[in-house]
Amino acid sequence: MVECCSEIKEKIGTTAAESKCEAWKMACEMQAKLAECCCEIKIKVDDTLRTLDSQRLRDALNTANNEVNLLKVTEFARRGPPLRTTIPLVKNHPNTARQAGPSVFVHDS
Repeated sequence: MVECCSEIKEKIGTTAAESKCEAWKMACEMQAKLAECCCEIKIKVDDTLRTLDSQRLRDALNTANNEVNLLKVTEFARRGPPLRTTIPLVKNHPNTARQAGPSVFVHDS
């Protein structure tokens, strides 16, 4: 009976060691999978933050453009239209091509 008990204890010890070894292997596999998953999550988070930053900058640019346009409209309402930077073409003037629209007489100097 003593031999039988020692054999059982030995088998239980071997089984327990095998179970611990298998648990260790599974833990290592899970840890590797979790590390890979964390890398994927980190990449997704980085992409999301980059996208949000781009959207924030685009919104700030749109806001600045809207403010500039509002200032232009306000200035236009206060002073009138801006001066033309180009002289319109004159009908039948020898140095210009024909243009539709109001004609302006330009004296040659």
